[in-house]
Amino acid sequence: MMMDAMKAHKALHNTEKTLLLPAKTSATSWGRVAAAAVALACVSGLGVAARVARSQQSLAVSTEAAATTGASSGVDGRDAAWAKFKGDFAKEYETEVHEARARNNFEARLEKLAAANAANGGVEVFGVTEHADREPGARAYARGRRARVPAGERPPSPSRVDLEPVEGASHAFVDWRADSRGVVSAVKNQGQCGSCWAFSATEQVESQLVLAGAPQVELSTQQVASCTADPQLMCCDGCAGGDPTAAYEYLAWASRKGGLAPDAWWPYEQGLTPDEVCEAPACTKTCDKDVSQLPADFGYVGPYAKVSGYAYAIPECDVGACDDQDTDQLAARLEASPLSVCLNAGAWDDYTGGVLSEAACGGHGADDVDHCVQLVGYNKTEPENSYWIVRNSWSTSWGEDGYIYLSMDGNACGVANEATLAVVAEGDGDSGPVNNF
Repeated sequence: MMMDAMKAHKALHNTEKTLLLPAKTSATSWGRVAAAAVALACVSGLGVAARVARSQQSLAVSTEAAATTGASSGVDGRDAAWAKFKGDFAKEYETEVHEARARNNFEARLEKLAAANAANGGVEVFGVTEHADREPGARAYARGRRARVPAGERPPSPSRVDLEPVEGASHAFVDWRADSRGVVSAVKNQGQCGSCWAFSATEQVESQLVLAGAPQVELSTQQVASCTADPQLMCCDGCAGGDPTAAYEYLAWASRKGGLAPDAWWPYEQGLTPDEVCEAPACTKTCDKDVSQLPADFGYVGPYAKVSGYAYAIPECDVGACDDQDTDQLAARLEASPLSVCLNAGAWDDYTGGVLSEAACGGHGADDVDHCVQLVGYNKTEPENSYWIVRNSWSTSWGEDGYIYLSMDGNACGVANEATLAVVAEGDGDSGPVNNF
């Protein structure tokens, strides 16, 4: 199934090559810019198969539009692109001044998309989305990864365990989404809260819980975001940011009396819309539930997770350029389970599908890391086009139904900088000690 999807990607990219926006947009080239923007808007936001089916039609529309608008004024070309964008995303603005500013942002965004796709080897991975009129420098989506004090400067964690060495990856293709047990849960939405780190850690615990023999249970990201704030952890302020390793350490403590609750018992309450932005501790929901009640409530809410520790899949890189991370070992670890990873998502806002190259990702050093997600597979069946399969927490409306594909050439986006997994057992009505690794 994944191979079919990536073949579809290739077919789409071959037809979209002529849709790439020019790096320089003079007045006489705006007709073609408008035509390309129209075509990109047609295919952005659709599933892979649908995008492929529409690409040939969009290309024909683009070619005809370019022939028509290329002879017209640059203003006409800009008008067409702007009208298409507003219509596709039902955009309305309070005043003419607001619209004029948004339009300037949109036209500047088209030029940035052209440069970004050029950096990806000319293969289309960035496109027009509903956020294409945002202010320069503004992010379309929240991140939230906040670096901890470097490992050498903080006390050793009693929750951390070391893994036995493994041989290199033995499979050419791994996709945990296909596991019928439900190892990978549905794509989630962190909304306007900088809680990516809590989502990444919670998703990892969900996966490990299924692999430990429990049924699939969606667990409480809100518990992790709200409660991982102990100063001794030297990390984490809820929606102001945090790190999965601190989340595991909190959960190991919480598991002495309860554990990580089901989402049904402690649901996510942070805002999802732009008028509910929260990237500060003060607006993070409080840690106001008693997890020691989980064993007593087991009969009503079902299984929960007990975490006894965590491990790095490969040695972390928390300082420097991170040029020498062992991606072969990372792939080998991924054969055993999905992994929580923290990386650089600075280029992801306008991603619409395809394989993102290391060059187009931006930096992969320790200081570039700003986001945490879950690594759920890889595909090396075509070595020249191998890629990682990454689940994001920006809802299914982003990227490829909530996923992004990163090139396995180099340390793209810093995917190998901080990869972790949790040691998990199923919690039930017995409040006894947690199973240890």
